[in-house]
This record gives sequence, structure tokens and C-alpha cells, in this order.
Amino acid sequence: MLIPPNYGIWLLEILINGAILFALLFTFSFVALLIRRVIEQKLMARWDARAKLGRTELLRWLNGPEDVEPKLENFTKLPVFMQLDVIEGLALMMKGAAASRLTKVATELGLTRILIKRINGYRLDHRLTAARQLALFNDPESEAALDKALHNDKEVVATVVAEGLLHYADDAQADTIGQVMLNRGFDPEGKSKPVFKLLAKAFPNVLLALAQTQKFRRQRDQLLTIVIDTNGSQIVPILLRHDALDDPSFRAQLHELVRHRTEPSFRRLREKLIPKTTGASDTSSPQDARSTSVEAAPC
Repeated sequence: MLIPPNYGIWLLEILINGAILFALLFTFSFVALLIRRVIEQKLMARWDARAKLGRTELLRWLNGPEDVEPKLENFTKLPVFMQLDVIEGLALMMKGAAASRLTKVATELGLTRILIKRINGYRLDHRLTAARQLALFNDPESEAALDKALHNDKEVVATVVAEGLLHYADDAQADTIGQVMLNRGFDPEGKSKPVFKLLAKAFPNVLLALAQTQKFRRQRDQLLTIVIDTNGSQIVPILLRHDALDDPSFRAQLHELVRHRTEPSFRRLREKLIPKTTGASDTSSPQDARSTSVEAAPC
């Protein structure tokens, strides 16, 4: 095979042209990306400004007279995800009539219907977001969708639903939520621990009643540990007043959990538990032993 005398020059020209073409393509792509970034930033700045106006409109209406029709010109022009973000930010501050009016706006704009569709969908990330946002509304359709997710969806979704519902729950509703989580076999110290910590903080009597229940005796140590660790010494007055102390097995388990706590309030709790615990002796700390010996010494 004969090699052309100008083969090397020909090959060099191909390499140079290729390099020039690559440089041009790289430059064009970089400039296009830069232009796109600038356009996106300007659009987001414009949408953020409109979102602030929409939030101001909505907040003014929520805090105004109830007989005034809402004028939400800027709010209604926002994309759905921005409307939901604005409502989610306001819902955490709203109670009573204002919260009901916020639910009314979300329903009239079709936002609750969108969230109900998402919470029943296939994508887990959509269900998680929908569960968090749908828990902000107290209309019957939202509550039905949340109840379905609480009873049937994956633990991670049920946990988000339960957390959202507990922010607006009373004792009876909190008890129902706690029972559902335990009946479904969710580990109180596993993925659903945030729910039980919230129960322990906001509804300690409810969680203590659940721990006292024979049905959930297997989880009693976990539930009592969460209540004690979440509230610290503040839980002692509640424990002293709780009728669960009439249960000998409950007292024995509780004594075992607090025997190494050194706070004065827990020492007082142990003093109440020891006489009623068969054969129990408080060996929790040398400090307790010293205080006992001092009290027993003759004057």
C-alpha cells in the first residue's frame, strides 16, 4: 500500500480542525449554559417577588374580616408548588378560624385535590411531600386520605402523616395515632421514633397509657424509655400522678429504667416505687446509699 507523500500534513490538518471544532462546541455550550442560568435567575427572582406579594395578599385576607372575599390576584398566578409552599409556611402559624379559611382557599384552588392524588400515587417522594402538606388542612377529604395512608402506606409515609396530624390532635386522636403505629408493628425506636418522641413530648399521659396497656406490654420498655429520655425530670410529677403505678409489673419495669438516674426527682420517684416493688432494693447510685444511711442514723 502506497502512503501519500502529504499524509502527515493531512493528518495534522484533521487534528487541528477537530480541536477547533471541539473548542467551538465547548464555547457554545458554556455560553448557552451561562445564558440559561442568567435567565433562570431572573425568572426565579420575578417569581419570588410575586410569591412575596401573594403571601402578603393571603396573610392580609386571613387576618382581616371574615365577610370579605379574598383578593388573591398575585397568589393565584403562582405555580402550584409555590402556592403550596406559601400555604405551608403560613399554616404553621394559623389556628382556629384562620386555619379554616386557609383550608377553604386550598380547596377552592384545587390544591387539596392535587395533594390527595399525589398521596395515592406511586412515587414515594410525591407521597411524602403530599403527606406533609395535606396534614395542614382539616377538610374531610384530606383527613380521609391521610387516614388511609396512616393505616396502609409504608412506614416512612405513615410516620410523616402521624407527625403532621399530631400537631393538631387532641388526646383521643393522639391515642388513636399511637395505637395505629403500634398495631402495625412499627418499632418505637426505629423509623417511626419521631412520632413517639412527639407523643412523649406533647401527650405524655397518652403514651404512658399505651405503655400500661397489656396489648403493648412487649413495647413497654421502649415507650417508657422514650418518655423519660424526651422529658427528663419533668416527667416525674406526671408519673407520680399516673394510675399506671397501681400496676406492680409497670412499677417494676419503671424502677428498672430509672434506677441509675441521679436527679433528685428520680430519687423521689424510686422512693415511691421501692415499697411497692416486691423484693426491690434501690442500688442505683452511691449517692442514694449515702442519703439512706444518713436518714437511718440516730440523732
